[in-house]
Amino acid sequence: MFCPAWGRLWPPLRLADCSKLSKLLDSGWATRAAPRSLYFRALAHERLGERAKSREVNDHLLALWKHADPDLPLLAEAKVLRRRVTRER
Repeated sequence: MFCPAWGRLWPPLRLADCSKLSKLLDSGWATRAAPRSLYFRALAHERLGERAKSREVNDHLLALWKHADPDLPLLAEAKVLRRRVTRER
């Protein structure tokens, strides 16, 4: 659950949880949670310093949503994350 007051996920999101959920969703089980789980998985990789893996997961999300409504808030967040992980350090 996202806590706006803290600006972070609560309870803390573990990468293993994101990976398990993404694998389940990739197996054909479709839900509205699928894009959000991919975004949080990419975010978890970024926070662990795994920029290449974050980019890979986020690119998968953006490819799935290539025809999505451009006003979707999660799509905008995913694009911001993409720019952030592609910047040179």
